[in-house]
Amino acid sequence: MNLFQFRIIIARKERQTNNPHRRNKRKVITGGIYRWPKNSNIPYEFAASDTLHFWQRETCIRWQEDGPGFDRIVFFRGSGCYSNVGKTGGRQEISIGYGCENRGIVTHEIGHSLGFWHEQSRPDRDQYIKLQSKYIASGTEGNFVKRSYLEIENMGIPFDLGSVMHYGPNAFSVDSNHTTIETVDKRYSRTIGQRYGPSFIDVKQMNRLYCNQNCAASLLACQNGGYPDPNNCQYCKCPIGLGGRICTDVQPSICGAELFATNVWQQLAYKGSRKCYWRIRANNTRIRIEIESVNFRCDITCQAYVEIKHNSAFEQTGFRIWLLFFLQICT
Repeated sequence: MNLFQFRIIIARKERQTNNPHRRNKRKVITGGIYRWPKNSNIPYEFAASDTLHFWQRETCIRWQEDGPGFDRIVFFRGSGCYSNVGKTGGRQEISIGYGCENRGIVTHEIGHSLGFWHEQSRPDRDQYIKLQSKYIASGTEGNFVKRSYLEIENMGIPFDLGSVMHYGPNAFSVDSNHTTIETVDKRYSRTIGQRYGPSFIDVKQMNRLYCNQNCAASLLACQNGGYPDPNNCQYCKCPIGLGGRICTDVQPSICGAELFATNVWQQLAYKGSRKCYWRIRANNTRIRIEIESVNFRCDITCQAYVEIKHNSAFEQTGFRIWLLFFLQICT
């Protein structure tokens, strides 16, 4: 039996917004009654603690097992992986069926319960992806609905092809040989659909939704898409690959560095499982990167990869490479 992690249950309150005659200015992420209360614990029953600890560590959201009150999130072993979008009131169920225990999948479903739609539901998606409607399995078309700006508030945060809330290339396909989602920039084709865990932008959006007031008085000038950490306003939360107090340094790693492009080829070679972060600088010139050999397992969505961020939008996930490749990029 196949389990799909992408199913969404739209509660009765949510369905009301689909009526074209209603002038409802509620936006799914920011609507007051669909958000869990700020500065208080969210009660829950039965969960994989690692995923809850992730959101607690990365945001100001706090969880309390069997906490007081009527409204709560209840994790149960259903036939698949699914959740309501936003707070619905009462015992709000999240199904974590067999095969759904992966941290990325669970954080994906928790993201829905806290107010996130799928990333490819954003009204600006056509700039980044193209749907292959002829390959979408009959009866599943509703999973690809593009929401309006009346339903989704992007909160000033850009589209992220590496979001844990984004479908993969073969989501709800008629068969495994066809893709239902293609990226406009083909270099991102192996980036979409990752379920390793929330991206930097996923976490940033959650913090903007629930934690903006924590550091409202902060004068910290975070750079490169970083923002004050709601758990410690004296430091910035930085995009992956960057670090330091205000996100101007290279993120510390066992094999990374700050490099400068020259007219002479420079070679980087590493073996084994490790995370390395390099920042390559150039003085208003093009940088040519040639990847001679990559020996990673082939997956529809990359699990092990080389990721390249080729523009100034450091907060967005870059394109991910898992096989022999050649490209030129500008910095």
